[in-house]
Amino acid sequence: MIWLLACSFRLLETAGDEALRGSGGPAISEGRRLGEGRRLGDGRLAIVDRRRRRPRRQAAADDDRREGWSGRAESPAALEEIDGDELGQPVRRWTEGANFAGDVKKKLSRKKVNKGQVPPTFTLKDQDGKVVSLAKYKGKPVVVYFYPADETPGCTKQACAFRDSYEKFKKAGAEVVGISGDDSSSHKSFAKKYRLPFTLLSDEGNKIRKEWGVPSDLFGALPGRQTYVLDKKGVVQLIYNNQFQPEKHIDETLKLLQSL
Repeated sequence: MIWLLACSFRLLETAGDEALRGSGGPAISEGRRLGEGRRLGDGRLAIVDRRRRRPRRQAAADDDRREGWSGRAESPAALEEIDGDELGQPVRRWTEGANFAGDVKKKLSRKKVNKGQVPPTFTLKDQDGKVVSLAKYKGKPVVVYFYPADETPGCTKQACAFRDSYEKFKKAGAEVVGISGDDSSSHKSFAKKYRLPFTLLSDEGNKIRKEWGVPSDLFGALPGRQTYVLDKKGVVQLIYNNQFQPEKHIDETLKLLQSL
């Protein structure tokens, strides 16, 4: 009985092969599942599609190219093993950008001012074009606040809040200094329009902002809003960052100054 079943199966398989040959299709008994083995140059076995005569690795690459290459989860090393001509520009973009972790590490390692440190000094022009140095304020507390730009809603609120509380800062023996990337003429117009009684310094090119390590917001699209309070010795006692509640900078700095 078993012998009869085996013979029947063999006859059916042969008939199927003949039918496929007659229709122009590949014979299963010859290719077995439409493929055959072929050794690549590196010794690996590639499966060749008899109908298209392409290694499956190349076929997959061609499919990716037609579909716009959605970026399969391949490691950079694996992608580099693939011939660039197979996948085209996407591979080069992926491998060239594969060191993004190193770029992030480099950014994180940049110098920044921390609480308990003496920050880098600076010499900048104020709203009247006069040169002002941080050393000028040695011996008294000083509030240094970095803000994005003159005449913007949040920065105007913050500047006016410092103005309205300026007497409280004076009573605490502290000076207030605002710094942004605007030039002196912009600062002069801004200070005059809102009657600002304190100093505004021009940090064109954002050199001091970078040296102090003021972080940006909105993925780098917006300059950060950060306030520092330095004591009489020039040591940082407070670092406060709040982009979207500019008036809170005044509350936090006054609270700290009153405790010194």
